[in-house]
Amino acid sequence: MPSILFVCQANQFRSPIAAACFEQALIKNGCRNDWEVDSAGTWAISGLQVAAEAVRAASTIGVDISSHITQAILPPRLETYDLILAMESGQKEALLVEFPHLLNRVHLLSEVVDGIPYDISDRQLPDRSPEDIARELCDLINRGFAKICELASSKSGMQE
Repeated sequence: MPSILFVCQANQFRSPIAAACFEQALIKNGCRNDWEVDSAGTWAISGLQVAAEAVRAASTIGVDISSHITQAILPPRLETYDLILAMESGQKEALLVEFPHLLNRVHLLSEVVDGIPYDISDRQLPDRSPEDIARELCDLINRGFAKICELASSKSGMQE
């Protein structure tokens, strides 16, 4: 069974929304039970609820993250994922510094989908709302669904 972990900083906004969008795409494609999907944060405090702002932003794209509880990256568990998709280059770099043997499993979401590495920031700018960020994540997941699935499936069960 292929497994995928979406990673952001605090696991309170981007990674849970990305995971929920990916799960929604799996359901739409009739293969949800064949996958393990999760999210975590590089600097997360485990056990927190997501902010109301994140729940509202996710609801605008049709996903519900209201029951999501944050979790920090746990090294033994990290080893079990076939594909780890980070939102920002700093998160990818931090993972690879601490877990260099995961080099072939850790990627930027943008890099997998668009072939170009760029950060998906959670910083709100005057012209960028939480809803805009949620839409960007959902768009990336939907456009890149086949690529993400192919990459995770190609690594499923492989020892690196």
